[in-house]
Amino acid sequence: MSPAQEPSFQDLITALTNDTTLPLPRRRQLACSVRRIAKALDRRPDEVPASWSRVRSRVEQIHPAELGWTPGTAANHQSALRAALRWFQPSIPGAQRGTRLSPAWVALWGCLTDETQKKRLSSLAKYCSDRNFRPADVDEALFAAFMQYRAEQTPQG
Repeated sequence: MSPAQEPSFQDLITALTNDTTLPLPRRRQLACSVRRIAKALDRRPDEVPASWSRVRSRVEQIHPAELGWTPGTAANHQSALRAALRWFQPSIPGAQRGTRLSPAWVALWGCLTDETQKKRLSSLAKYCSDRNFRPADVDEALFAAFMQYRAEQTPQG
């Protein structure tokens, strides 16, 4: 991997294989899940970026039944993938939690009770919070800027 190139699942698998600080069964489990997720995404491990933020949307769209997996198996592979990515790049800020919401967005978030609404609005809330926009600032122009940002930043599979 060159310095300018983003690490891939293959780099992650290689690092897991060569590391001796983790017990061998755990390394095998994590590497297996990384390989299985790459296969589920219909990509070679060297084609998939080793970054949860870059693969999350595609990984969460995996349909277990199409792969012959149970929902529990899919959840286990996703969990192991996240653990492997945290192990591989532990110093990346926000790798586990993401963007923190500003106080105005936290207050609005607390009013939402529907988990589906929260899931659908979380990206917008984080985008606005990160840029110091309050909930009252959201208008068509801000939403259009957010959608443009999403189109540019969301990986396409």
